[in-house]
Amino acid sequence: MLNITKTNVIKFTPKTTAHVPLDIYYKDNVIDEVKSTKFLGMHIDNHMNWKNHVEQILPKLSAACFSIRNLIHTLNLDILHMVYFAYFHSLLQYAIIFWGNSTHVHQVFQLQKRVVRVMSGVGPRSSCRSLFRKLNILPIACQYILSLMLFIVDNQKDFLTNAYVHGLDTRNKNYLSLPIVSLSCVQKGVSYSGVKIFNSLPSNIQSYRNDRKRFKNKLYRYLIIHSFYSITEFLECKIDKDNI
Repeated sequence: MLNITKTNVIKFTPKTTAHVPLDIYYKDNVIDEVKSTKFLGMHIDNHMNWKNHVEQILPKLSAACFSIRNLIHTLNLDILHMVYFAYFHSLLQYAIIFWGNSTHVHQVFQLQKRVVRVMSGVGPRSSCRSLFRKLNILPIACQYILSLMLFIVDNQKDFLTNAYVHGLDTRNKNYLSLPIVSLSCVQKGVSYSGVKIFNSLPSNIQSYRNDRKRFKNKLYRYLIIHSFYSITEFLECKIDKDNI
């Protein structure tokens, strides 16, 4: 797949694939091949591992954390909460459905835990899970899940159910059909991860898929209560999800 801009081109390939240089000309001009590019505020690399994007937003998140640290003695917690969502959360949330499942997201999570500790006035080794609940802030993994699930709900027409694909009246007939893919970069993509996570939601949350507002509220409350630190933790949660 090629993404051509005015001056360069990027070729998306798996890491294991040997690189074959591109020779592309347009009106007798050579279009340079690049390994990364910026598109709609996202820093995209040729392997789609989102390392460049994370490296670009980390300094901005650090600056937001520094600003909040300087304000803790002059502003109350409610105002600090507003500052967090205006300067830190806005950066964290942008395009998170694309990069939020990458292997580099832990660096952002470390900064998020730091700013939560700063806002709560606790030490650098304090546990953060209860602090996330107290501040009503979603850990980055939970924010990724929420944003991705809202994308799925908003684009249901693009996802088929098991009943539609197989024509069988099974217990999982209303689950979304999981595509068969082998590349890990595709498995971490929006469509595959979205279907897998949606099918792992409590059934009473899934049942509100046609009521976006109630779906969002139910899912947000569920994620705040559990404050999952990773997608794996969410998927392996052993609670009775049918009785939430």
